[in-house]
Amino acid sequence: MRYINGATAFSAGVHAASTWDTDLIRERGSFLGQEAKQLGIHVQLGPVSGPLGKIPTGGRNWEGFGADPYLSGIAMRETIQGMQEAGVQACAKHYIGNEQERNRETMSSGIPDRVMHELYMWPFADAVQAGVASVMCSYNKINGTWACENDGIINKLLKDELGFKGYLMSDWNAQHTTTGSANAGLDMTMPGR
Repeated sequence: MRYINGATAFSAGVHAASTWDTDLIRERGSFLGQEAKQLGIHVQLGPVSGPLGKIPTGGRNWEGFGADPYLSGIAMRETIQGMQEAGVQACAKHYIGNEQERNRETMSSGIPDRVMHELYMWPFADAVQAGVASVMCSYNKINGTWACENDGIINKLLKDELGFKGYLMSDWNAQHTTTGSANAGLDMTMPGR
């Protein structure tokens, strides 16, 4: 909602999570959803759990809910339910391993299976269980394959293992091929710049 006059600057995700108050986190999500709906917005690009915040100097850590995947998952769930109860679709992002801003459109995150499951996927599992409408894949590569074209993280982990039934969208300019992303499970492409 950065290009709209009259939008409220709500507390950042990391501030909401630092309260450990699930009712407050859900209320924040509800307020975000209500305002978006009043402004005619049908899909809200949030909440954020990527970056998880492993790198303390990460430029977008403030958007997420902190480096604890358990707390981040609870905050994702409460925010999503608050937003969607208000009548807008939530979009969990950035899936997955989006831990740095510098070179994020060219770098590859090497993530072993155990780390993927115990850290990075945890908040997204809670988002899926909360019924999130959509997920946005990130710019980076995961183990050498673009996140928006990665069959392993999209079809195998997100759709099969977690049971995600919503739609997967790319971040802006994060789709690199047509057939690669379509075969990997990408449902919607955000436009280029």
